[in-house]
Amino acid sequence: MLLSYCADGKIRKISADTGFNGKSFKALGRDWSYKGNHYALNYYHHNSTNVDSLTLEIKTGTINNVAKNSNMKFDGFNLSDIFEYMDEDLFKEVSLELLSSANTGAKFCYWNMMVDRRISKILPQNFKYEKELSKELYLKDRAFFYKDFIIDEVINND
Repeated sequence: MLLSYCADGKIRKISADTGFNGKSFKALGRDWSYKGNHYALNYYHHNSTNVDSLTLEIKTGTINNVAKNSNMKFDGFNLSDIFEYMDEDLFKEVSLELLSSANTGAKFCYWNMMVDRRISKILPQNFKYEKELSKELYLKDRAFFYKDFIIDEVINND
């Protein structure tokens, strides 16, 4: 299960249930390519998952509230650059709320533009910074305006 924050303020939740077909996926791809709308399904899901067995669920609200109220545990979090706009206290609060809805081994992926944020730095007992993978993917990223791409892995969610 992947939880993804999008620039339009909507939360996309992807699961391996039925009801999301390949035609829908292609339409989402075109929507992303031409209009800039972002969805949790991406190139990697398209190539590694049978898209005929996926479901897309869209929720509106803050990502931490959606995660808290979903009664689910997630394996991945695509957080864009949401921490860029938070003070230190809110950053920690949101990180802890997201952690409560994460499985051990879940990956938190996010960008830094001007403000340096790293969940693994403020919660080292719960997260491990995937430094090499972060750097490798940053170098492949086509979004030139971010100064860093971070992947933190949940090592303890107690």
